[in-house]
Amino acid sequence: MAGCLGWLCLALAACIIEERQYSQGMNDCWTYCNSLDSSCTGSNQVYQDRETCLAVCALMEPEVDELNSTANTLSCRLEKIGGGIEGNECPLVGPGGNGACGTNCQALCRLRRQLCSDVVPSVDQGPADCEVACEALYDRQDLDASGPDLTGDSVQCRLLQVALAARYPEEAAKHCEASQIRPTAGENSDTAPCSDPSNMDKGLECEKYCAIVMSACTEQYAVYQDPTQCLNTCLQTMQSGERGDQEQDTIRCRRYHAYFSMAEPAGHCMHASATGDGHCGTENCTSYCRILQRACGDDFERQFGPTSGTTGGGLDACTEACLPVQGGRAGLPGSGRDKFALPDPGLQRYALDPPPAGNTLMCRAYHAVEALTDPANHCAAALGGEPCQ
Repeated sequence: MAGCLGWLCLALAACIIEERQYSQGMNDCWTYCNSLDSSCTGSNQVYQDRETCLAVCALMEPEVDELNSTANTLSCRLEKIGGGIEGNECPLVGPGGNGACGTNCQALCRLRRQLCSDVVPSVDQGPADCEVACEALYDRQDLDASGPDLTGDSVQCRLLQVALAARYPEEAAKHCEASQIRPTAGENSDTAPCSDPSNMDKGLECEKYCAIVMSACTEQYAVYQDPTQCLNTCLQTMQSGERGDQEQDTIRCRRYHAYFSMAEPAGHCMHASATGDGHCGTENCTSYCRILQRACGDDFERQFGPTSGTTGGGLDACTEACLPVQGGRAGLPGSGRDKFALPDPGLQRYALDPPPAGNTLMCRAYHAVEALTDPANHCAAALGGEPCQ
């Protein structure tokens, strides 16, 4: 009897402690959301509504890490709020923390692990992979849950979507899918929440594309020397494209394949490259000639003639000289679909170190991209001179 009573006392004590902790957590969340209700309104709103705030708060780590007072915790947010917070500081205490209470990516990946692991198949392979991949996403370093961040390919939109998975568990599958690091097929529809509109600012389009491709395609799969080279190539030689592009010769198509390169770099990095490898476009010659003309204008015109507008004349002549002719000329090796990524036997794969050599389109395309910033040392090779003879 005494033993049984002892166990009963322990159980009751444990229940009392848990109830106190639960009550304290609820009180802290009420304090947190009350403060946001009064301080973070209008364009400074960081949750869609109070119920979403409470649902996300219930999932936060409660205590500050003693070794890290800026950890992704509720107490860090309460401490910042307690000291007084201006409207433009609201993202620091929102669902993401914005670097003041953890990073936006830490918060996004933690919430996805809590809410989405058993709900929808995910391309996120684990905590570390999720956070590394997330760092390539566009991050506005701000948060506006009143409207602007409810759409768009950004960390902010994904944070608001995963917050809705906490608010509406019966709809978690829909919101978890929208909050994945790599957009799903739904990203191609006009109704997908975290997708960009067509004809967005080209500078921002290139910034997003280059951040993803530079993160996903590294070492033997790298397609650009550095972010600056990627941005130069994108801004000078590519067209933006439309929402949902997967095969067109556009930035949007290359961004689509850059996302898939996060999990399958061997199969997709070349599709996300400057030429598109016949997946963004139908072959490699058109994009190569466009880069060549931009980088080596005078030399290009001397060899192929002047171009009228974006096509015709020299551009057409360059493309025709590069492509195979049915029943005739074989064309420049590497001109067709999938030749850069999965070359024919004996054909060198496109690479940066060491760069391709020989009379191939891989070699000429490599030097054409280099010639965008260093024409004196690369235009001759890009037009078929040494080492691309």
